[in-house]
Amino acid sequence: MSQVVAGLALAVTAAGVICSVGVAARAGLRAAVPVLLDFLLAAGLLRLTSGLEWDRIAGTALIVAIRHVITAGLSVGTPPARAWLAAMTPRAWKHSTRPSG
Repeated sequence: MSQVVAGLALAVTAAGVICSVGVAARAGLRAAVPVLLDFLLAAGLLRLTSGLEWDRIAGTALIVAIRHVITAGLSVGTPPARAWLAAMTPRAWKHSTRPSG
């Protein structure tokens, strides 16, 4: 059973690398890093199912901590998701073509 879980964890890791490369090509590195970290977390949790050993628990906890730190660091300074919508409202335009009156 341990070999099956190890193979699945490796497959999930490979899928995470492939998906994150695709996301990086499409949406940029800032969007790809959380995707890769989620797949690595899934692989770590899969490895935990084959046996509760301290090195596996510590590895998974380390992945969770790194994921939270990196995701929080990437979100600092990013504009809100709908910032483009606020920029398109007439109040945000510097020179309006409408007559004022």
